[in-house]
Amino acid sequence: MAITDFQRNRIANREFGREAGNNPPSAYFIALSTTTPTVAGAGFTEPQFSGYARVSVDNNKTTGFENANNGVVRNISSRSFPDSTAPQGTMTHWGIFDTASGGNLLYFGALSEPLVIAAGSRVIIDAGALQFEVGNLPNV
Repeated sequence: MAITDFQRNRIANREFGREAGNNPPSAYFIALSTTTPTVAGAGFTEPQFSGYARVSVDNNKTTGFENANNGVVRNISSRSFPDSTAPQGTMTHWGIFDTASGGNLLYFGALSEPLVIAAGSRVIIDAGALQFEVGNLPNV
């Protein structure tokens, strides 16, 4: 998983009090991409076919994300993208955005294997499949 420059700055500013009211969104939106994104937040190419929509995950500890354990947070419940009404190509990456459309790419990563989405197929994200880890900082 990678974190975009936008999100790194947002977290640092919020953590160290540089931006008042910079609260996390009430929901995050999972998206799929046919291209490789960059940490600058560019290069994320979502399907443009009818039937595709980002998947919402509430930002709460009941249905959204579990409490962190050793710096790792996972999604609590499964989520599914709408049934595809047309072939959508080969997805190679996933991303987390702060809005249902447009918005800012916050996190992204490569899928464990490319996913070809045919008409009539459904992509499901299993509970616990989204994993975010806050690692140790290097010694200074």
